[in-house]
Amino acid sequence: MSVAIYYVQVTLEQLQLIKEQPALVWGIESDARFANASMLNMDERWHAISWLVSEKKRAEQNEYSAAMRVAAEEDRTGKQTRKDGEEFKKKVIKEMQKMGNKPVDIKKLPTDSLLAGIEGRGKQAPGLPDIEIGYGLVHILVPGEVKATADAFALVKESAIKAQFNRNTLEKYQVGGISWKAEPDSVLERNLLPSYRAISQFYQNAAKQQHYVLVFYQ
Repeated sequence: MSVAIYYVQVTLEQLQLIKEQPALVWGIESDARFANASMLNMDERWHAISWLVSEKKRAEQNEYSAAMRVAAEEDRTGKQTRKDGEEFKKKVIKEMQKMGNKPVDIKKLPTDSLLAGIEGRGKQAPGLPDIEIGYGLVHILVPGEVKATADAFALVKESAIKAQFNRNTLEKYQVGGISWKAEPDSVLERNLLPSYRAISQFYQNAAKQQHYVLVFYQ
């Protein structure tokens, strides 16, 4: 089952309305109280967009795919080790090296503004309401964070995204759970780049209007 990400940009007053009635979020585009608010649905494409633009996301996925390989091999041989134990971690590091990757301490890698904006990561600013929609609590970005994300998107060159795109590599690291080898190369121009442009423009518009952005999974 694929998991979609939704992005909603609103004023502080509109945010308070959603706090009181979270279900209002699904009708903002036809509700007069939500003038200038908007919603963007990224469906399962967000996985690949994050991977293409964020070094930390790629490092996380490298480690994850190595861990999945180790776990599969342990299942095959019946020689399981604790997934949080040192022996398993050593196996993951060895597998990463076999896959051509240098192990890094992911916890020490900062969450960049792009990753924070795409996936709703990071600590939420104090004083914001707890709102539950979809799979858990909504992550809310305040206008300053929205601007930082918009500025980060503005610095990304599409040529860099194109250079990063490789179906075999996406398949190797199990990005988004999609069978990338079954996709044509045109998936970049047909699907991924339009999705990237949509979320970039969404944040540019939200920053221009000094809106809050809500990020949640459904």
